[in-house]
Amino acid sequence: MLINLSDVLSDQHKTVEETVPLTMEKIRMKSGEYPVVSSEPVHVRVEHVKGKELLIHAEARLEAVIPCDRCLDDVRREFVLDSTRHVDIGLSDAELTE
Repeated sequence: MLINLSDVLSDQHKTVEETVPLTMEKIRMKSGEYPVVSSEPVHVRVEHVKGKELLIHAEARLEAVIPCDRCLDDVRREFVLDSTRHVDIGLSDAELTE
């Protein structure tokens, strides 16, 4: 997914919002990989903080088939993927941290 950030980095610092399809075919967890059977699009919001610092928020919902802990029958389970990151695109590669 590529998102054009020119509006948020311009002098007006317009917030950028995009909704794009979720293309995950499986979800990986410590217990294994499980097929995604349905999903909603990913909503991404990018806001200017200051200078070249951005706040990126992404949210999506998906449903995967996983085995029941008790009986091991396959069950459908909904997952909400919600992530917010503060990013400074002005930093050099040497200054970046995990």
